[in-house]
Order: sequence, then structure tokens, then C-alpha cells
Amino acid sequence: MKPFGFEIHRGESCQAMHIVLLTWNDRTAALRCLESVRASAYPAKQVLVVDNASDDDTVAAIRAEFPDYRVIVNATNLGFAAGCNVGLKLVLAEQADYIMLLNQDTVVDSNTFACLVAAAQARPQAGILAPKTYFLAKLVEGQERLLYGGSWRGRLPLQQHVPGIEQIDDGSHDHACQVDFAWGHGLFLRAAMLREIGLLDETYFMYYEDLDLCRRATQAGYEIWYIPEARMWHDISDGARVTSPELWRFRYKTQSMLAFYQKHYGCWRGHLLTWLNVADEARQFWQRGEKAGAKILWRAWLQTLRKEG
Repeated sequence: MKPFGFEIHRGESCQAMHIVLLTWNDRTAALRCLESVRASAYPAKQVLVVDNASDDDTVAAIRAEFPDYRVIVNATNLGFAAGCNVGLKLVLAEQADYIMLLNQDTVVDSNTFACLVAAAQARPQAGILAPKTYFLAKLVEGQERLLYGGSWRGRLPLQQHVPGIEQIDDGSHDHACQVDFAWGHGLFLRAAMLREIGLLDETYFMYYEDLDLCRRATQAGYEIWYIPEARMWHDISDGARVTSPELWRFRYKTQSMLAFYQKHYGCWRGHLLTWLNVADEARQFWQRGEKAGAKILWRAWLQTLRKEG
């Protein structure tokens, strides 16, 4: 089989691939994602749903619609990293070869998993692979709008350069390449890498756990690849990019930002880098005329400092 030019070798075509889907209080999105997973052309996949203590009917709906998929329900909302780790620990114990982490508000193309498995087989040093991602909502004219076509480090370690984001996909991001970062909405992971470097860092309740994993992977000698033949869609309005002026989002973001910088650069350098990062993002809000966003971001940063103190 040669999906999009990749060849899965006969002796390797049944390598075990596990899909770990983290859900929380969004029945419609979770069912839509799982329906796209069920339609996948890749035969050797197992699906595990980890629910972060939803208080709606998400779990009941999944069990009714997908009785063959395993579902684990956490007692409390553990956050993204810890919630995903519940599933990662289980599938690693079951000798998974590859693992796909999915957000519930995503949709995958039927050939995505086959493309990613084949790409990983062709690149033994690839520890993390990421598919091309579009916004789920198309433009009025029907064109696809690019969300992720590769991400590279900016001036500061947590700043990202993401060419083509929010633009019409014009084909200029159709070449596989090594990148600095892959995003947590759709992470394809080599299980051997996780066994070596460890799981997601549970210090991060949400935000930056994916960039931390990428950094640890490259430090251990693994490569991160963008694979455009693999495609998916993300129903994102704000979410991981955090551009709306909501205090709780900014608070989680600044807490995770500080945790990342202190982990990798030490206490005082970590504080300085976080301040520079917050200052630069606030400047961007101000230049766009979004003064409320800049003020709330600074407020969240001050609350993070008080919490740490």
C-alpha cells in the first residue's frame, strides 16, 4: 500500500498503533472525531478514550456509539498532560509501536494514520511527527485555511514562527521537513522515544506541554517532522493560541510559560524570559488595537507571580 507516495513495507504494515483521545464536556466534537477515526484506512489501530471527568453525557454517548472502543474516566479533570498520560501509560504497557494523541475537537483524514506510520518507518530518527492541519471551518468561498504547516522557534524559546497560518493553503507547505515544534492537537509519537525520554510533563495543566516534549525529544537526538500528506482539521476558535481576552486562559498560559522557562533555564533566567515573552505578546495585542487583551495578559502574569510567591 502506498498512501500519498509512502510505502508501508509488508513486514511492518501491522505495527501496533494506538490512538489516545482525551475528552472533556463536548459530546458533539468527541463523536465527530471518533467517527473520522473509525473511517481510517489504517487497519492495525486501537482506540482508547480518556475522559477528564466530564459532567455531561460525553462518556455515555461514546460508549453507545462506539462500543468497541475502550473508555477510561478520570475521577477529576487532570488537565491535558496528566489526562493524556493516563492513556499513554496504558498503551505503552501494551507494547504500542506508535501512538497518536488527538484533541477531541479534531477530525482526521482517512489516510492520515497510514501516512504517518509510513513516514515514521522511513525516518528511524523521527520521534514526533505532525500532520498538516486546517481550521475545521472553511472560508466563505470554500477554501481550506491553514492552521499548522510546520512551526519553528522564534526570537524567544517559546515564540513560534508558523508560516502560512490563517492563510489559504496555496500548496507552498506541501513538502515534508524537519521542524522545531509539533502541536498537541495531533501528535504522532514513536513509543520507543517515550519509553526513553518520558511522558508529558504534568507540571503543565494546559499549554506548552507539547513544546516541552519536543524540546526533550530533540535533546535526546530525535527528530521532529512535519508530514503534509497526512491531513487533519481542528475546530479551534481560540484554544491553544490564546488570543481572546479571558483571564483564566492567560493565567494557565503564563503559569505554564514560567514553568517551561524555569525548567529549562533556571529560576531567574526563567523569570526574565517569561517577562520578555509576556511583554512581547502584550505589545502585539496593543499594536492590533486589542488593549483589553494586553491588560488582562499583564494581570494574569501578576497573578502567576503572586501564586508562585
